[in-house]
Amino acid sequence: MKASRSQLFGSDTPGAVPYKSNNSSGENVNKMDIDEPRLVLQDTIVYQKNRSIANVFDSVLGLELRAEGTLWVENADRYKFKKPNGSHCQVQFQMYSYERDELGAIILYVEDSATKWWVELKPSQKYVAHFTSMVESAELKHFVTDYYERVINKECKDDLAQLCWEYGREDGSGLLQEDVFEVLTKDANAFFLLSAFREETWVDGEAQTMKWSSTEIYKLLKKQCPTAYKRANTFVSLEPEPMAVDSPTIPDPPLAASDSGDAQTSQLEMLISLISDEIEDGTPVKKLTPGSLWNKLFIKAKIPDQGDPGA
Repeated sequence: MKASRSQLFGSDTPGAVPYKSNNSSGENVNKMDIDEPRLVLQDTIVYQKNRSIANVFDSVLGLELRAEGTLWVENADRYKFKKPNGSHCQVQFQMYSYERDELGAIILYVEDSATKWWVELKPSQKYVAHFTSMVESAELKHFVTDYYERVINKECKDDLAQLCWEYGREDGSGLLQEDVFEVLTKDANAFFLLSAFREETWVDGEAQTMKWSSTEIYKLLKKQCPTAYKRANTFVSLEPEPMAVDSPTIPDPPLAASDSGDAQTSQLEMLISLISDEIEDGTPVKKLTPGSLWNKLFIKAKIPDQGDPGA
């Protein structure tokens, strides 16, 4: 499935929400393209670049994470996948999303950065604790969203004591107010809620906007969880990889005109046009190395655009 989901948090059909061209996420997937394969990555572990184990939700910071596991594809033959089912696979991603299945359980997805297909994650034993923590955060966000929808509709007040009491009742484990406070202020939960709040604006029945920053739960988390608050509001710009300059044996593009000044201007215009085309086609900027650009520019200069053959 591709990233064609709703971009609203907190609705019945939320989806992946980009932040500065990266992401955070909402909840449901009901715009799934039936012509796309269903991909499941089993025995999953998610890593950062330095191979340390990562939380999927950390991708909201702008980090590109990697999920590793065993790939299974429904009707793999139909989609002509080169790797057979059961092959080890790595999925680079910067977007995640989640939904509830028919039994109410959370299903977590990541979007493969290369194919833009969504991949369901099923954790390995080594990753179960991390996965369980993420599920708790998603469940908590779902509850908080429902509660504040009722606040907007004037069905209840923005009151932390009331919110905690209702959470304890819904949880079914008899949590007291101080226990719910502990759940809310747990670092992973606070980070997830605050990073989600950063993106959301609510609209009440009279079309008046209400921001999360005005709510009691936001004020609580900002005060009690300064570390999570700082992380949730810090976007980590990806450091570009060192540009690898290829061997100087690459030939220079042939001159397009007899006048060297005009030729250099023409080459520069071609280079700017080439970079623009590459970016529009989705090529990451960090992969636009001098070597690759000069190779393509050489070919473009050597074999110019023939124009419309029917002209």
